Formats: sequence, C-alpha cells, structure tokens
Amino acid sequence: MNLEYEIKQLNYTIYMIFGMMFVLTGGLMNHQVVISNDGRMPVKADYFLDTDHHFGYSEPSEINYYLLSDKYSFEIKKGTIYLSIGDFFVFFGLYILLRNYYLSIKFKKAERRKKKQMTNEEQSSLEILDIDPSTIEESDSVREDLIDFEKYRLEKCKIATVEVVRVKSGYAKAKDGKVHRLRVTGEIVESVEVEKANNVKEKIDFRPSCLIGMEEDLDGKMLGYPKRDKSDYQKFIKALSITNVKDAVGKELPMSINETASGSKFLNFFFN
Repeated sequence: MNLEYEIKQLNYTIYMIFGMMFVLTGGLMNHQVVISNDGRMPVKADYFLDTDHHFGYSEPSEINYYLLSDKYSFEIKKGTIYLSIGDFFVFFGLYILLRNYYLSIKFKKAERRKKKQMTNEEQSSLEILDIDPSTIEESDSVREDLIDFEKYRLEKCKIATVEVVRVKSGYAKAKDGKVHRLRVTGEIVESVEVEKANNVKEKIDFRPSCLIGMEEDLDGKMLGYPKRDKSDYQKFIKALSITNVKDAVGKELPMSINETASGSKFLNFFFN
C-alpha cells in the first residue's frame, strides 16, 4: 500500500471515530435526563399522552435537566415529533459515521479496481514465448554508433554551461523522486542528421556533459556543494583550478566515453 492510500484511510477512520463520539455523547445526554426524571424522557408539549418512556410537561421547573429534554418540536404530515439536543448529537454522529464508512468502502473498491487494471495491463503487455532459455546463444550487439566516439577520448572540450538541475534518481529523498545536481555541458563537438519516420530528417548534436552530486537534507532540500575531498565537485573545481563554478565556463576538460547497460554511448567529462 502506498502512503497516499494509508493517509486517505486514516482520514476516514478519524472522521468515523468523531462520528461515534457524537453518537456516544448524545446517548449519554439522553440517558442523564431520563435517569434524573424517574426513568422517563420529559417532552415539552401542551398535550402529551404519558407513556412508560415519556411524559409531558409545560414549565421548565417541573423537570430536571430542562435543556436536555425533548423540547424541540417539528411538524410533519403524520403529526409532531419531539427531539432533544442529545438526539441531534446522535443523528449528526450517525451521519458522519455512515458517510465516511461508505466513502471508505468506495475508496477501497476504487483502489482494488485500479490495482486490478494495472495488473491486467502488465499481463497484456507481457508475451510468454515457447522457447527453451538454455538453447539461446550469446550474441554481439548490433547497435551502430552514429559517430566515432573513440576519436574524442581524452580530447579536450570547452565548457559551455554550468547549471543546477533536478533529475530523477533511485536515491532521492524528496517525495517527487528527484535530486539536485550540478550539470556541466560542453560545446558541440559533432552533429549528424538521421532519418526518422516519413523521411523526416533530424539533427543530433553530440557534446560532453556530466552531473555532479550536491548535498541535500533528509527532505531532499539542497544544502550546497559537498566539502568532501573525494566528491566529484571537489575534483571538478580542482581540475580547473577554480573556486567559483561560474568560472568553469570557457575552460577545457578532457572527454571520456560512458556506455549504458543497453549499449548506448555518450560523451562525458574526465576530471578524476
């Protein structure tokens, strides 16, 4: 269960507890006035037929706990109903309790439907093949590089921009899953045109870039640049002999080649 789901359910539970407290308070009010009047509820009415549970009165001095008696009357088609403050508490509490119980059940059902839908979508996108995994041989990648990356290895490139960014990370402390990084981007070293769908040509620029870690607090708020000597930031400014990152623009650093797990290559800066 995710945090949003738990908070929503806790919210409904708190409201239901409040509802039960109103019901209990109203019941105690009615109980107090009944036991204080010989076990019957007094009803303020000009004429009221006494019963085993109720009796009529006209003056407040005739009874105990006048304010808690059935002193509020409402005309309806079939006659008149009499209610006490305790009754109002009970009805209001029941409304809160039942409404939030209904919303809680409705929310749970909606979450189950959403989870089931996500599971069905995952299953529909998964195709199990009738292939014995042990019969598959190893193979070289058929991916072709758009440029010759090796010719740029350790070649120097000028830094074009230095900026603070936030990017997705599995180590993020912030709720949105992003971390602060100092992005260093070099000048364009080569451009190529590739043909996309419908014979549309697209220009792709190749330039070195790197992301340098920054210090954050437990909530993911930026604190500043790392002071640790072995941090990428300290290595970066020492390699350029600078104290202010703005002074990095226009200076040169050698390039390196990084390769992802899928075989894609990109240019980076080398400053270790």
